[in-house]
Amino acid sequence: MLLLHYGTLVAIIQPYFLWTVLAAVKPSYGVGIDPDPASVELARKRFPHLHFSTGDPHELELDEHFDYILICNSLGDWHDIQQVFERIRPLTKRSTRIVITYYNYLWEGVLRLASFLRFRRPRSYENWLPPEEIANLLNLTGQTKP
Repeated sequence: MLLLHYGTLVAIIQPYFLWTVLAAVKPSYGVGIDPDPASVELARKRFPHLHFSTGDPHELELDEHFDYILICNSLGDWHDIQQVFERIRPLTKRSTRIVITYYNYLWEGVLRLASFLRFRRPRSYENWLPPEEIANLLNLTGQTKP
């Protein structure tokens, strides 16, 4: 199984949380992308059998096709979600499954508090989309099957 994982590390308490998700799936080939170089370096040391790189999803360019693409709690950080979905499209094949985890906007107060208390990486920008809008953006970029 070929797996691409894009996600930002969400907690200082559990710095390997998202990369642990990638490792737990046990892909035959796993790629993790995160915007934070320090997080990527920690992940490389902890999981040397997986491939990690620093990157901006708006500029994502890979020359591979994946069976699964995991987007974990990072959708809200993107300024142009449709553009990122368009960048992901060439990485898919007909059988690719895109798995998105994303929290409800009702968590906003708790998440801001967690950022203030440094339990979570501070974020300067956050998109809050209902599931229907995420599905609509996936459809607009050709990610859903006819």
